[in-house]
Amino acid sequence: MGILGTGFGLVHAEHYQTIEGVQVKSIFGRKKNKLEKVKEKFGVEVTTDPYQLIEDPEIDLIDVCLPTRVHLEFVTASLEKGKNVFCETPLAYSLQEAQKMQHFARKFKRKLFVNLFFKYSPPHKMALDLIRSGKLGTPRSVTTYNRTPSFWENVGIEDIVLNFALHNFDFLVELLGIPDHVTARGIGNHKNAHVVATLNYLDKLASVDCSSMVPQGYPFSIGYNIVCSKGTIHYAGEFGDHPQEKTTIYHQDGSIEEITPTRDDENKMVLERVCTAIKQNYPCPDLSIDAAIKSLKIGLACNKALQNNCAVEI
Repeated sequence: MGILGTGFGLVHAEHYQTIEGVQVKSIFGRKKNKLEKVKEKFGVEVTTDPYQLIEDPEIDLIDVCLPTRVHLEFVTASLEKGKNVFCETPLAYSLQEAQKMQHFARKFKRKLFVNLFFKYSPPHKMALDLIRSGKLGTPRSVTTYNRTPSFWENVGIEDIVLNFALHNFDFLVELLGIPDHVTARGIGNHKNAHVVATLNYLDKLASVDCSSMVPQGYPFSIGYNIVCSKGTIHYAGEFGDHPQEKTTIYHQDGSIEEITPTRDDENKMVLERVCTAIKQNYPCPDLSIDAAIKSLKIGLACNKALQNNCAVEI
């Protein structure tokens, strides 16, 4: 396999080294001095030419860890050359680009995976498994939140929904399906923002509350509250210097169950599933381009609702 990108791509490279039967052949990057360090650390080929990987007949999978603005170019080029592709998120900033990637995957009969890792995050996977078991009945309302200081780029009022909330939308689609319409309100500027998006269903309700307005020193935080007909699940996680997580299940009979999630690395779990799907040639719908497009449509609708202060149908 080949990796495009020496940012998060190097995290992927470390994970691939632990997966049996998988070999990283080459890594693309733009900075030669950094590539020399990569070559020494991983013992792989390195190049400043991405098409050297894309056109290599020995490479089965291209892992795209590059800025979203160039995903279309490298994903479609890889698919056209007969490669399977794993792409980081956000997959695209427009529906047209995402659908073009989807078209290429179908046309060239290759697998296109997207890193929709929330469904593999232990607290989120636990919630999905519990809801699917029926033990808590039907989910009726869901609230989710993300908090981060604005040390990342592109988390201002114009960008925060697509860069910071798509995984929440993907999680909500798994729980509740596609909403009928969305509304959104927000405050902020081009550097930081706080946006609340509401997903409206016929008999259910969900919200995504995401903020980059918290001060430096505030921990990166995520959480959810899922109210079901037979109980409620609450999760809160803080990450940084003093990480802590807590999941609590409130049962209909009044009993309370506290769970400490197992902190498995969701990104490694995703890559293991991708590699197995390629080896055994089976579909992987939870990481598919189709699933990614569903959450992208919701994100784009929320941006439209935010800009125009109106409800937007999906």
